[in-house]
Amino acid sequence: MAETSSETMEGLMNNFHAAIGKEALKEIMSNFSEEESIQGMFRTLWSVQEAHKHLTPKLVFSEKSDEEANRLRGLGNDFLIKRDLKQALETFTQSIMVASHPDIMSPEQRSGKAFETLSLCYARRSAALFELQLYDLCLLDIERANGCPKLKQELNERQKECLSLLKTSSKSQSSNSNSLEDKASIPKLVEPSSIIPCVSSSCKIAYMQEKGRHIIASKKINPGDVILVEKAYCSSLSLDRLATHCSTCLRECLAPLPCPYCTMVVFCSIKCQLEGLSRFHWLECNILSTICSLNMMASFSNCFKILERKSCSQWRTILQRLDDRNAKYSPEKRGVNDKEIFSSEDFDLFYSQVTNAEERPSGDLYVKCLIAFVLVKLLQLGGRLFRDEKGQALNPPEEDTLFLGQFLFSSLMKNSCNGFGIIEFQCTMSPFHIDKENIGSGIYPTFSLMNHSCNPSALPYFYGRYAVLRAARTLLEGEEITIGYCRGSYLQPLENRQIYLNNVYQFECACEACEENWPCYGELPSEIHVKCVLCSQAVSEKTLKCPDCAFEYTGEGTNEDERKTIRAWREAYAETKVANDSIQNITKALLAGTLTVKPDFEVIRKSVEILEKHISPPSPLLWDARDTLELYFHLEDSEKAT
Repeated sequence: MAETSSETMEGLMNNFHAAIGKEALKEIMSNFSEEESIQGMFRTLWSVQEAHKHLTPKLVFSEKSDEEANRLRGLGNDFLIKRDLKQALETFTQSIMVASHPDIMSPEQRSGKAFETLSLCYARRSAALFELQLYDLCLLDIERANGCPKLKQELNERQKECLSLLKTSSKSQSSNSNSLEDKASIPKLVEPSSIIPCVSSSCKIAYMQEKGRHIIASKKINPGDVILVEKAYCSSLSLDRLATHCSTCLRECLAPLPCPYCTMVVFCSIKCQLEGLSRFHWLECNILSTICSLNMMASFSNCFKILERKSCSQWRTILQRLDDRNAKYSPEKRGVNDKEIFSSEDFDLFYSQVTNAEERPSGDLYVKCLIAFVLVKLLQLGGRLFRDEKGQALNPPEEDTLFLGQFLFSSLMKNSCNGFGIIEFQCTMSPFHIDKENIGSGIYPTFSLMNHSCNPSALPYFYGRYAVLRAARTLLEGEEITIGYCRGSYLQPLENRQIYLNNVYQFECACEACEENWPCYGELPSEIHVKCVLCSQAVSEKTLKCPDCAFEYTGEGTNEDERKTIRAWREAYAETKVANDSIQNITKALLAGTLTVKPDFEVIRKSVEILEKHISPPSPLLWDARDTLELYFHLEDSEKAT
């Protein structure tokens, strides 16, 4: 079990500040400004002896305990008897997480010891899964129970009954599979770009000094088209999701496999377990309890997970090579790999991202540096990053430690303005309810090239650790593809958006919605406003008079030109009315769960295109259409993945 500690990141900071006093803190802070280098700022903090004393966390250990596993198994049995099946399943999973495990890397140990408590816990969880009619998962747990001698007959009978029920059941059991990353229908790019493989060939990278690198449409993109499908370069779950979601693929799992060595994380399948243990979790396994105790954010974990198994000397060589290569390229090509491809699987693209250090206030620079300091201390305590050629832990040279701190400091800044919260969409019926919850954080080097707009042209979706971007509206050649870093203009006022974007991303938004100070959704009139045929200004269905050119769309007109103009506006109005009614009806049907798939999407797409043609933003009709498009894909994808 994990020992508890009263230490938190905030507590470490407070203790450090109390120990050095206000004057010393002011002196340290004077070294944190845009004039100072990242290396210089970290060296300043590292040179303070009190920092080493007060910013070094106490390790909190996570240990297996058969005694605790047996207690939890007994508690799970009580829930099972009371028919509280959900609680029983959760409690049995907890018992499996804390039970002693064989060494997954040691076949001799796995075959040479029964691990009776673990087998009993799996056997009892199989009973809960059977009662929940999750027969495929039940069979997996029966196999994991490894022929538990005490319950062998019970398990054999349950296995036979599961197999029989699966043969006769009309319900597809594959939907209950634990390995959801394999089962879910993650959207595919119709034609990937040859230069940026995780985006559509309809896109390309552009560069402007005031915008930096960004993505634009290279040809027409239709509403709903898939623009990007990117697997996170690195990802971490929020602390409250570690026991419910796979640490590798980030999917929720009902009957997970735990880490054999700690009590903190779970995996949805053997495949994800092996990937996690051989890569990122190897580095964090013996310090994750301390990270949880410190209440550190998922984005902090991402920064040291980048390191994985390379040594400091290897990273120094890699960074020098990347610096030399980037110096040869123009800004829009920085981040390409050896084949001159922007690959999100390579470190190159993440490394080329900006830190915005010059724009950050000194307080933000100081806090990021302090967090990097604590992360270095954690990695030192863990003893798995600093190793010799034989894999033995060692005390690294001072320069290696300083290099690591500077690397983490820079990564924290890059992640804060380029990282993404990973959102899980949850939908329940009867009664209908939708939730969007942040379950973790991911580094998506290509996705982060998308600039912000308070009226974004694309909508993000997440499938575990995969990010998918779909067009929210029609995009023509040369138009920028934008996403929302915060709640858009129709949900919150200009001042709130600007404060948030300045504080978090260090820029002042100058999108159309901000420049024109668009009203929020509730402040806009509900009637239909169709563009004036003569000047494209919005004409209300109530006044029928253009507020700009004063043309009146009443009567039949006094000459043929006027009559033609009036007819054109009325036809546009009729099309708009039908499209808006379709959107409203489809939304109601989506919420009721009564729609089929493809025919309805084509109606949505056509309706969006008609509304875009005849209405100018800001308009509640356009936002309703975008919300319907977003809801449609969330519900469709939720149906495929559950």
